[in-house]
Amino acid sequence: MWLAGWLLLAPLIAATPPQTAYAADGFRITATEDRLWLVEVDVETSRIHTRDRTPTFSVARRAVNGHVTELTAQDDELFAFFADRTCYSVRAGDDTLRPERTLPDRSLPVTVQALDGNVYALVAASAAAAMLSADDSTDANTPPPAPLAIDAGDKRLWLVYYDRQQWRPIIDTPIQHDTALSENLRPRLLPVAGELRLFWTGADAASIRSARVDLAKPALHDEHVVARQPVRAFWPLLVNRIPTLVIIAPDSGNNPGLQTLRATGPGGLTEGVWTATAPTFATTDVPKNCMAAFAFNQHLGLLTRTHDGQDELRFARFGDRPVEPDVLLADALRGPDEERPYAAPLQVVSFAVLMAAVAVVFLWRRRTLVTPAALPPDRAIAFLLQRTAAMAIDLVPFTLIAALLLKLDWQTSWLEVIGWAVGSDLTAEGVPGLPVIAWWVYSAVCYTTYSLIMELLTRRTIGKVLLRIEVATEDGTRPRPGQILVRNVLRLAELLPPVWALVFLVFLTPRRQRVGDAIARTIIIRYLGRDGKKTPASEGDDPPPRQEPPDSSDES
Repeated sequence: MWLAGWLLLAPLIAATPPQTAYAADGFRITATEDRLWLVEVDVETSRIHTRDRTPTFSVARRAVNGHVTELTAQDDELFAFFADRTCYSVRAGDDTLRPERTLPDRSLPVTVQALDGNVYALVAASAAAAMLSADDSTDANTPPPAPLAIDAGDKRLWLVYYDRQQWRPIIDTPIQHDTALSENLRPRLLPVAGELRLFWTGADAASIRSARVDLAKPALHDEHVVARQPVRAFWPLLVNRIPTLVIIAPDSGNNPGLQTLRATGPGGLTEGVWTATAPTFATTDVPKNCMAAFAFNQHLGLLTRTHDGQDELRFARFGDRPVEPDVLLADALRGPDEERPYAAPLQVVSFAVLMAAVAVVFLWRRRTLVTPAALPPDRAIAFLLQRTAAMAIDLVPFTLIAALLLKLDWQTSWLEVIGWAVGSDLTAEGVPGLPVIAWWVYSAVCYTTYSLIMELLTRRTIGKVLLRIEVATEDGTRPRPGQILVRNVLRLAELLPPVWALVFLVFLTPRRQRVGDAIARTIIIRYLGRDGKKTPASEGDDPPPRQEPPDSSDES
């Protein structure tokens, strides 16, 4: 039944359209001085990897539902914004995604930056205006925000912040929203000495401007031009505590070239004095296909793409050779095999359950394997397709809900569980990680509880109602509550993936019983009346059971 159910669902799963219009775009990266965060993004899923100053990544063992569009980090905490407009935080060493408050108007930030426990962002004026009416803070220690008049139709971007309770507007900026949508040219925020610096390009991308954000008043000060040249991409960073601007600009042959400016003078930030300074790479070639820049462990880091299309992390230092080695992400994220001490005991338990089920059925209930059920003329054993479709209707919603709650990719989780069932042994190979096991346990328990309640009340689940089948005893009569309890309690054991091997009982035996049915002495029947409904003779009380010849195998 399980195999048939998966074959029925496979075309539907393969045809499921993407939830978003985003295409796979590789990696997003952010870093603090002591921790590097790398998010591997695909159309519908993201994998969050991290590392400290040691060279080994903590490789994510599972994907989370959703396409990460923007992220920022502070200390050992990452804030990730997803394409579905949700926001989550996660700490290093803990895979738990904690939901954070979404931006009002369910908008996405243009850029984000963490500072002093808050998250600052540039958003459209419509989102900032929605914050004024959405502010429900009741903290007496938090002063009320200054009165603001925000035109929701304004094209300028607003600086806002999130204090882990509410999003609040701060000040509008001179940046036009329609010029801030390019991925590589969008405005950026840089924390310097407890303050924020704002960097942006003009509409023609012919210069980079900067201003200091006075969060106390609030206001923008010291606005000046940092670089006067055509720009294809730029990233302001704090490399070894010195403000650094990484620029990708075309050279004389219109090829992209890497430039770095540093505010090394006493008035560099306030007076616009930036000096061109070349960093030292481990190799003589300077990266050209740069997709992102970051500061980590006193190094300038670049996410680049090699000539053969591989993503690579390149590191450089100012005034000294880099200590961080360059690394191909395909190698860095392969990671060692995950230790799963629970795998072998879990496989032993599954094998014991499988053997116990076989022993009970073949020694105690062997007659059910070869003897057809004696049913009234208006009732027959349900078709396999009916049972499979009914099971899919009842089970699939629980697996979808569990995947959403646990932020797991539904299709990947199904494939891992099926792989466990098909290739199980007594080792860790083939056993999914704990998040996928938790997903399956949650789905199985909810599905079993739902089936027990529905069958106690009506002998049918919603799937059985739609497919016009129901639970009955082996002679077609109404089952006792104890029988329904037994068949559903044993269902939990049968839902262990290694035990799925017993599905052959449903396909090959005349009564089409799974193990729980064989032990509870129940079957799944359909009615032979018009359109599968009960005939008048079958309404009301069930007919008396037909007598069958005794079988010593059924005696206890």
